[in-house]
Amino acid sequence: MKTRVFSRADQMAFAELSGDYNPLHVDDIAARRLLYGAPVVHGIHTLLWGLDVWLEKKQGKVKLSAIRGLFQKPVKVGDEVRVSLINEEGNKVRIELMKGKSTSTKIDLEWEYYDDWSDEVIRSCIPIKRKPLILEEGQIEGKSGSMEICLERDSAAKLFPNLVKFFNNYQLAILLGTTRIVGMECPGMHSIFSELNFVTSETGKPGQLDYDVAKFDRRFKMILLNVSSFRLAGVIRTFFRPKPQAQASYLELAKHVRNDEFRGQRAVVVGGSRGLGEVTAKLLAAGGAEVVITYKSGKTDAQKIIKEIITNGGIADCLEMDVLSDNPASAVREKNAWIPTHLYYFATPFISEGAIGAFSLDLFHNFCKYYVSGFFSVVYQLKDFGLKNIFFPSSIFIDTPPATFWEYSVSKAAGEAIGILIEKYNKDMYLFSPRLPMMRTDQTISIISSKGDSPEFIMIEKLRIFRDNSR
Repeated sequence: MKTRVFSRADQMAFAELSGDYNPLHVDDIAARRLLYGAPVVHGIHTLLWGLDVWLEKKQGKVKLSAIRGLFQKPVKVGDEVRVSLINEEGNKVRIELMKGKSTSTKIDLEWEYYDDWSDEVIRSCIPIKRKPLILEEGQIEGKSGSMEICLERDSAAKLFPNLVKFFNNYQLAILLGTTRIVGMECPGMHSIFSELNFVTSETGKPGQLDYDVAKFDRRFKMILLNVSSFRLAGVIRTFFRPKPQAQASYLELAKHVRNDEFRGQRAVVVGGSRGLGEVTAKLLAAGGAEVVITYKSGKTDAQKIIKEIITNGGIADCLEMDVLSDNPASAVREKNAWIPTHLYYFATPFISEGAIGAFSLDLFHNFCKYYVSGFFSVVYQLKDFGLKNIFFPSSIFIDTPPATFWEYSVSKAAGEAIGILIEKYNKDMYLFSPRLPMMRTDQTISIISSKGDSPEFIMIEKLRIFRDNSR
């Protein structure tokens, strides 16, 4: 079966063709703090690619009688997707796209051959590039709107050659318009496209795509949109995506620590530009420590935190660090006359779930790059530089691993084991690996709510234990 890896260039080309520039799909930095931790491929992009593969063996022009697209699992940029099934019986077709062992996109359609629709009106153009609407939950109910249907065929042909050649282009323009509705209009910025269910229609206005909110379930953040046009009409199911999890401000955290209780520490907080690393950096600085936070891609986030700390009287700096590189701690070692006394290691990939009852070696190895080899490399580079004290946060998932987090749990246990060996063979070093509960961060956010406890009080307790036992 056919496979495909969606690249960043593919994403930008599709965003231009469809007009859906939601940062979940096209902004590497913003997407790292959103629901999936990285840019994801537009659901309609995967659906149209599946249709394009199906049409490879067709000879005449095809139009849809009905289509249902279900986007079950996100496809991240760089993931390999394959067409695992094309089951065709008469004029009914089932297409399934797989990512690894999971179904990512499921498509059911009914079709027929056609000659021509002479009354179709499609303007040949690219939608104007703009920012998505930012709606609050209270603005969802009663929301409605319309947009022009358009299609730039040359651009479309580069992405979907068979669709442009064999598929009704008016319906193609409508399907492209649905992702613009969801990603740019309603819910707009905070959106997840979940399902599309359309049938042929003659009720809409030529050249126009209209929508209105039929239902908004606040408990589950689910929105049903009625959509109508001249050739297709139906319902879109979408979700109101949670906003990034904001951590407490420096001044708020400073209320919970004495201004001298971490004085004397020169602390490197690896992965300090967000999440638990951000909270730790602020607490340490508020307690008098000199803090250097590192980032891999979140430079803007890191600089914002540093400015907040310095403006309010703390001592802080930030440096770029990739723990997977050959020489990750070089920037710290090159910092003029600044020798770290403490390392706080929060580097992590996006914590992806595995499949229930299965163990993915690829997922496990990816976690180990951060929690084992990356951790070991940073420690040993800074050990030679005088480092004595290491904080490596572990997880209660080691004790009670959830069914879909085996790979994460085992890799955290492996990180603990490396820490034990480091301490055993370096008698002058102290390593602390508290098994932390789930706390509210970008990693634990879900569509319904942000899971876990507020991190500041848990982290203060652990930081004080680490302080009292440091060398």
